[in-house]
Amino acid sequence: MVSGDGRQFAARPVDHTALEQEDLSVSAIGITGEKLMIAGATGPADRRESFGISIDVPEP
Repeated sequence: MVSGDGRQFAARPVDHTALEQEDLSVSAIGITGEKLMIAGATGPADRRESFGISIDVPEP
């Protein structure tokens, strides 16, 4: 996986029973600039919907 600024990232599975209980699967987590980015899908198998979340994480 390569970010927009050319940095390379290794994909790692993110799995937890709490995610399964909510029908969530996380496909990518990364930090770019001062944002934590999370991408995945949610919902029942026959109606999966993609989602993306960004959270500000300013440097201390």
